[in-house]
Amino acid sequence: MHIHIPLDRIDRLILSHLQANAKLTNSQLAQTIGLSPAATLERVRKLERGRVIEGYHAKLSLEKLSLQAHVLLHIALCQPARSNAEKLQKCLIETPWVVEHARVMGGEIDFFVRVAAPSLTAYQDTFLEILGRLNVVQKMSAYIITGGVFYKGLPTHFDKRQLAAAHCNT
Repeated sequence: MHIHIPLDRIDRLILSHLQANAKLTNSQLAQTIGLSPAATLERVRKLERGRVIEGYHAKLSLEKLSLQAHVLLHIALCQPARSNAEKLQKCLIETPWVVEHARVMGGEIDFFVRVAAPSLTAYQDTFLEILGRLNVVQKMSAYIITGGVFYKGLPTHFDKRQLAAAHCNT
């Protein structure tokens, strides 16, 4: 059941600050947003209960974990039948090097998959064996990620003035 939680400016500030640094103590967060620690904690708990905040995570270093192969896969199924998608999705969930995957619609691709493996050889051997055994993949394109992946988090504010001020065209 989906329950809509109305978010005000303070809730959005809390989300923005926690998304940037989930290690903030309640006291630090309260001081930053200008509320009492009790009021801040009450709001954070409301956001957690409403599943607006789904969890707290640590960002890990690929390099320090010796994960040298960072690959983005585009996978097209033989037939986009639900059973084929479910087979592939189950396999992706069970494969430890799959960092994230998403089923997509609207083009020739059925899944986007991001992989972090110890080496390109290990990645290649594993995925060729797994996907060959499944027999549901028509086409797979692999793109080796050579630069840092930038994740700035989900937008917490929807200010049209900020969108208009964004200077993306050069």
